[in-house]
Amino acid sequence: MGGKISATIYQRVGQRMQQARQGSRGGKGYTQQEVASLLDVSPITLSRWETGTRNPSFEVLERFGQIVEKPLSFFFEEEPQEDEYAQMLLRITNQLDQTEKEDILAYARFRYERWYNNLKNED
Repeated sequence: MGGKISATIYQRVGQRMQQARQGSRGGKGYTQQEVASLLDVSPITLSRWETGTRNPSFEVLERFGQIVEKPLSFFFEEEPQEDEYAQMLLRITNQLDQTEKEDILAYARFRYERWYNNLKNED
């Protein structure tokens, strides 16, 4: 049973790594190649971390977090559950065309970055 728990944790950490990598730099993100180069590992190693088939050391995860500007705790947090607001947004945006959806997504990223930077500055 312990192996299953560990695999789940590694998968969650990997998913969070991928989210952070793709959402960094104001939403432009990094490629696996770019981050692998900065960490001095192969892109295959980074891919294995992101899929949860391998796990990075805490030191590497901390360096990764510095690159994508996320605290170490970010990688171990539970994914937020979909709430009423998320469901409402989904229903509303479902009827919009692709350009309008991209505008809303850009605004949501902007608000998130502003919130995250304010939170970071409070520390």
